[in-house]
Amino acid sequence: MTATAKPIVIGHSFGGLIAQKLLSGGVAAAAIAIDPGQIKRVKPLPLAQIRSGLPVLSKPGNKKRAIALTRKQFRYGFGNAITASESGELFDRSAIRSSSTTDGAKSPTSPCPGSPARTCDARQPG
Repeated sequence: MTATAKPIVIGHSFGGLIAQKLLSGGVAAAAIAIDPGQIKRVKPLPLAQIRSGLPVLSKPGNKKRAIALTRKQFRYGFGNAITASESGELFDRSAIRSSSTTDGAKSPTSPCPGSPARTCDARQPG
């Protein structure tokens, strides 16, 4: 029994890179690459992602603590595809506050007593 249709290939890590190569070589009909290895000349981590994580990752003392991003850092890392106003609203609605921010300022305490995340969700009893 011979197969006439091209296979669909699936690969993880280095196998994901091989699946992509098989697809680009016309050997496979489709490919699923799960967390594939990096293709030649592709930077493993783009500069934008490094810049987004730098405020937290640059300080070794942050390894075991929660650090909140500032509104400006949130805009750069998460709200950059929407308007500044929408990004600000999204920050106010969904950013989880911590006891300090990446710029060293203290975050306001929770308006909801006993809230471990230091933020008040409208669904939480106040």
